[in-house]
Amino acid sequence: MRKSKIILHTLYIFLLILPLFARYSIAREVIDGVIAIVNEDVITLSEFIERLPDQDTKLTPQQEKKILDQMIEQKLLEQEAEKLGITVSDDEVDSAIRSISTRFNLSDEEMEEVLKRENLSPQAFREQWRLQLLSQKVVGAKLKGQLAVTDDEVKEYYEKHYGGTETVEEAKIAHILISSDSVDGDAQARNRADEVAKLARSGSDFGSLAREYSDDPLSAVRGGELGYFKKGDLVENLEQTVLTTPEGEIGGPVKSPAGYHVIKVLEKKEGVSSLDDVRAEIKEKLYREKAEKEVTAWIDEVRSAAYIDLRI
Repeated sequence: MRKSKIILHTLYIFLLILPLFARYSIAREVIDGVIAIVNEDVITLSEFIERLPDQDTKLTPQQEKKILDQMIEQKLLEQEAEKLGITVSDDEVDSAIRSISTRFNLSDEEMEEVLKRENLSPQAFREQWRLQLLSQKVVGAKLKGQLAVTDDEVKEYYEKHYGGTETVEEAKIAHILISSDSVDGDAQARNRADEVAKLARSGSDFGSLAREYSDDPLSAVRGGELGYFKKGDLVENLEQTVLTTPEGEIGGPVKSPAGYHVIKVLEKKEGVSSLDDVRAEIKEKLYREKAEKEVTAWIDEVRSAAYIDLRI
């Protein structure tokens, strides 16, 4: 599943390697061999080929590198989980997938369309969710008891972002995501997002644009709709765009770790929130921010201690 709302960020560390295969025609041949050793595990060429997009998709060396990096990170994650005795059951995967369908109000047919658009088999989709759940469990175990959010921190955040004045309590939004993975680099992603935003502002139907251009398949099939978000649910620059964009208007493009977002504010609900009204939400947001910093530090530690041998 390509980027939806961030809970804990996926493991992204980049390793400088030589460009992987000149073109995918050779990658489709029946060849196998070890292309990387990660501690006691190996990554084979056939495993790498299975992770490639369809044959008509041409990736840059940076995108090829990212695929191999993610496979290395997956091995490290699974090794850490094994050390901790952490597993993910089929029932847990089933529950996570059902929650996604419910969250985005997707029928079985719409879910099939999402997977088809992403060139994902149901088995591959389940494996991605297994790894996501495994990552959350490992990170949770590593950070257990290490993080705390104080009352003073909650109060400071409230005074800065709420201040007892009228604020947007909840907003319903739609978006079109342009990921740099879908084009040749960040600059082209920004250019495409600018073009899509221009089309949206000129009166083109936002839902049709989302279905055609968005790299977020879960929302694209619903015309880009993401549902309702409360203050603190979104990353800060996205939230600011939603706050400053009038109801019914287009905001962005605005950048996030997922790419560039063109946002349509469908509805706003405003009011005055007391500290007690939003205490739990603020505490959760601050905890998540602290957790992400600790995750980055933990990833660096695991990577530096690992034995990684690239054979390409």
